[in-house]
Amino acid sequence: MKTGRITAKLRDAVPVCLMVEGKEVKRYKNIELPDSITSIGTLAFDEDISLQTVTCGAGLETIGQNAFYGLKSLTAVSLPEGLTTIGEGAFAGCQKLASVTLPDSLTAINTDAFSMTKLNSITIPQNVSSIGAGAFSATYLNNIQVDAGNTHFQVQDKILYEKREDGTLWRALAYATLNPVSSVTLAEGTELIDAYTFFTANKITSLTLPDTLTEIGQMAFAHCYNLESLLL
Repeated sequence: MKTGRITAKLRDAVPVCLMVEGKEVKRYKNIELPDSITSIGTLAFDEDISLQTVTCGAGLETIGQNAFYGLKSLTAVSLPEGLTTIGEGAFAGCQKLASVTLPDSLTAINTDAFSMTKLNSITIPQNVSSIGAGAFSATYLNNIQVDAGNTHFQVQDKILYEKREDGTLWRALAYATLNPVSSVTLAEGTELIDAYTFFTANKITSLTLPDTLTEIGQMAFAHCYNLESLLL
């Protein structure tokens, strides 16, 4: 079975332009990837290229680590049904990317996948069972939703939690930082506030932590400039 490839021209082992099935795309602002491409590899797109929109073909299954990292002009990406994995930092630093629709086929969103983007709303599809730390950190989220059919995650008070099999909310991993509420209480049962969960949540002045909490990840409250009190 023939599969498509994304490659890069190298200069001193550093990618200088993107090649899709032998065709250079650095000069293009909008591209459509062919259905034959099943995987987009690590650092596939040079962060200096001026891509504004990317339409991924129907055969795409995996987006690799930092695949679209730092594409500062990227405003829209179309992800197909059949995609299962979004790699670590895949869209990190895409500063103009304000919205994305995740397909129902998706099962894994890895660490920092959409960090430092302009995302203002995200819906976690029903089949996602794994979300890495900081996947939505340093964004402009005002709304986080989870598909009703998803048994692994839940949103409560604008906080995205991972659930245990018994339904207990145990891991806080993302927060809608544009939520205007200044006083936030984490759910009882929470054991972990993961890395970067409340990163840049500048509207919070008071945070109440549950007795069940055992671990706070790195940078969990970094740049929360108005946070005045942590209540236990």
